[in-house]
Amino acid sequence: MNTGASDAGKSGGPDCKQCVYFAVTWDQDFPYRCNAMGFYSRELPSVEVFIADGRHCLAFQDKRPVEKKQPASGASYRGKNLDIEC
Repeated sequence: MNTGASDAGKSGGPDCKQCVYFAVTWDQDFPYRCNAMGFYSRELPSVEVFIADGRHCLAFQDKRPVEKKQPASGASYRGKNLDIEC
């Protein structure tokens, strides 16, 4: 019965699978690892942290790339406009 893993997203806690510190192990008894805190677990690490501490994981760092906004017109390099007419 793995009820805690599916509840991580519902409780507003971080999704370990989107964290840079999350890893999957070969150990069938402890398939998940948190590299930030250095422990293995049966449930997602964020669930274990919430059970032990009563707070959501504070080490979570999103591994998805952050989309950068493009300049409105023309390309720029460190604030310099590169729209040069030849």
